[in-house]
Amino acid sequence: MGMVLISNRARCLAVAGLIWLGLGSTVRGGQQSPAGQQVTLGWTASADPTVVGYYFYYGTQPGVYPHKIDVGANTTFTLTGLAAGSNYFFTTTSYTAARVESSYVAEVSYIVPGILTVTQNLSSATTRVQFPVAASHSYQLQSSPDMTAWSTVWLTPTQTTNAWIEYDEPLSRTIQSKFYRLILN
Repeated sequence: MGMVLISNRARCLAVAGLIWLGLGSTVRGGQQSPAGQQVTLGWTASADPTVVGYYFYYGTQPGVYPHKIDVGANTTFTLTGLAAGSNYFFTTTSYTAARVESSYVAEVSYIVPGILTVTQNLSSATTRVQFPVAASHSYQLQSSPDMTAWSTVWLTPTQTTNAWIEYDEPLSRTIQSKFYRLILN
């Protein structure tokens, strides 16, 4: 399970000191379920005795949170239905019984793994394969001329961040078609 630690500087109430991501996925056997993927986020509980709950915010643009969910006193939340390859931004606030809300904790971003993009550059005679990765995981990029016999063309090191990475492969003039798949280690 990957984690991203972000410190917080609260202005109103004492809110969560850390927010972290626990990466989960409903992708199995190279296919995504109709429900999409999921991510679990958590934060440390506020030390302020007047705090009775938390709001979870998210969106697909930094600093813009069109979605607000009251998670009660829970300090973890699992968001489902995430689209592979999309970038999401998350934050939380705490609130009192009178619904007085704190400032946001520092934003955490997350690129959802599970999608490959393949482009050919004829001038450089390469095929570029790009895909998002999650921290604490390594990946096997495999190729096949017929979707039957697969061979590993690249094994990534264990990733330290959630980001897009790419692999450039020389074009082959003898292979008419080539398929790619990604295996999570």
